[in-house]
Amino acid sequence: LVLLRGPRTSALLLARVVNQLGAFSMPFLTAVVFADHQVSLTTAGLVSAAFGLATIPSRLAGGVLADRIGRRTTIVLGLCGCAVAQLGVAAGRSLAWTAAAAVLLGLAFELYEPPSQAIIGESVPERQRVRAFSLFSAALAAGGMGAGLLAALLGHWDLRWLFVADAASCLACALL
Repeated sequence: LVLLRGPRTSALLLARVVNQLGAFSMPFLTAVVFADHQVSLTTAGLVSAAFGLATIPSRLAGGVLADRIGRRTTIVLGLCGCAVAQLGVAAGRSLAWTAAAAVLLGLAFELYEPPSQAIIGESVPERQRVRAFSLFSAALAAGGMGAGLLAALLGHWDLRWLFVADAASCLACALL
């Protein structure tokens, strides 16, 4: 942590761990669509594919928005957008609603990455950037371990709770 001088990068590291704690819902999107809407696996897979396709312009939009409205604002916008979309998936009572929420989630999903990486790049001396990005990758792995435990706990009751918990982690990350 000595590597991360300043409150911006330290807060960003903590935020990534918190956000990753909830990042266990996406592998269950197809299962939720399949089970809750009684559709074919092909249809459920198409909803997941729509989410995946929507993440492509999301990352590009994250870079553009970071330049236009600021990095912090883009990060918060992306995290809040993910939270709203996650809650939309959890509350979806129709296939159309759930599919729309999944696409919205994809569009917000990667907004966070370009500005967060830019913050690391500008806040850490060049000779220490490889170590800094490695530390952020390790933070993702640590959060991912906790995410698996939470998924095992919450998935026992209802897979929709995974999306609610992911939304909560997105909002907690946005607050950080």
